[in-house]
Amino acid sequence: MEDTQMAAGTVRAASRLLPIFIAAAVAVRFLYLGEEGLFLDEVYSVTLTSPDRSFSQFFQAYMGETHPPLYYIMLWGWFSIFPYNDLSARILNGVIGSGTLLFMYFYYRDLIEQRAYILLCVMFGCSYGAIYYAQEVRMYAPLLAGSVIAFGACLRAFRQTAAGETPGVATALLFFLGGALAAFSQYYGVLGISAMAAALLVVRLRCWRRLIPLLAATAVLDALVMAWMASTAAVASGSRVATWLEPDFEWVAMEFSRLLLSSKTFLYVVAAFVCLVAVLAYRRKDERREYLWFCLITLGCVLAVASAYTLILYPVLLPRALLVLFPAAYVLIAMAAVIACDLLGRHRRAGFLVCLALTLVLPLPRLYLHFSQLRKEDRPGSTAFVLDQAGCRDGTIFVVDDGPADFFGYYAGQIAPGNHMALFALPRSGQAAPEEVAAVLGDRCSVVAWAYALAPEELQALLIGATAQPLRFEEFRGVTVALEDDGAGG
Repeated sequence: MEDTQMAAGTVRAASRLLPIFIAAAVAVRFLYLGEEGLFLDEVYSVTLTSPDRSFSQFFQAYMGETHPPLYYIMLWGWFSIFPYNDLSARILNGVIGSGTLLFMYFYYRDLIEQRAYILLCVMFGCSYGAIYYAQEVRMYAPLLAGSVIAFGACLRAFRQTAAGETPGVATALLFFLGGALAAFSQYYGVLGISAMAAALLVVRLRCWRRLIPLLAATAVLDALVMAWMASTAAVASGSRVATWLEPDFEWVAMEFSRLLLSSKTFLYVVAAFVCLVAVLAYRRKDERREYLWFCLITLGCVLAVASAYTLILYPVLLPRALLVLFPAAYVLIAMAAVIACDLLGRHRRAGFLVCLALTLVLPLPRLYLHFSQLRKEDRPGSTAFVLDQAGCRDGTIFVVDDGPADFFGYYAGQIAPGNHMALFALPRSGQAAPEEVAAVLGDRCSVVAWAYALAPEELQALLIGATAQPLRFEEFRGVTVALEDDGAGG
């Protein structure tokens, strides 16, 4: 009895401290936002959503884009109200990321056991990946937000059906709204949301009629996404089409570790731990065991659907699109930790404290390195700098980053000679050689901005020899080097 009271006291103390932690985690999502320049895809997000464009002009420019429109619409609306710069662009996803954490804090509270709920909030609050995506000017923060909302609705439906109740319209509507946010932020989102519903149907097959509202919401969402994709496919196929990377399962492991822990080694250890707990808890007939297996089945369904789509229909693997997995993975790890603590008997209080400490400590090295790097950066507002210095505020900045030569060509092909558009050239070792980059650029660029990975003088020499256009080089730290070409490429 005394051990039970001590364990309960520990949980109450952690619950009282949790709001302070949540406030700190929200603040961290806005830390050093103005210190980092934009990279390739972020620059594209910002230039596409320029407030100088009317909505019709913006949407016309968007057509042919390979990503869904929701994030770009939100960013365009954001820039219509707030300043058009790097910091403002990052703040939007900071707000979305903070809202995701707050939703989990308030909505998940009565869905799972209190100890698991505390571990879940701490795990998500200090997740390096969740913080990273909350600071990135791309659509992955709303994708993660929609996934958290939709899986929360799934957990409520799971709990309601366990009690013999039918999930109401409110639960189905919340699932639909979360799914729409995920699916129209990243098309892979609809696969994950549909797989969540499939997993719920698998574990509640005997009472499938109770799930009709939620299944209907899934069907409507799938139909809307398919209709949108069909309506834009013709435009996209006739416009610019990117050369995507081949499937890279090492990249998948990296993204998993980015969100869940800070190391792929830790990821594999935790996966083995969860599997062990699942085996040990197989014979348990309680709610925690049911939650554990529901999360495992959800992960399996999402991976199966995404893998089938990847291998059969579209031979490309985009690990960030699998962010729909992570709410289920978080709950799975939290429930496994609680079950493992109970298996320790009278030492379960110590076990819970160890789990809580590990959840807090493991992401810290990665977070420290991340923010240390941002603090040392000396290129704030890189986009604004080039826009001002290169005189291309009325145009689009196209960026060449690391990747195969075809990927360079995809961007360089959009640049007409002498149109005053800027090009960021960032060739890196192990990717396309600098000579290949220069050959692809040809005489297309009039302004070149460099950042890192290749010495400026090397880039100058390569590009001066590859183009007949006058070049002006802009360096992010504010040093301008004017190089006048004599017209003969010399």
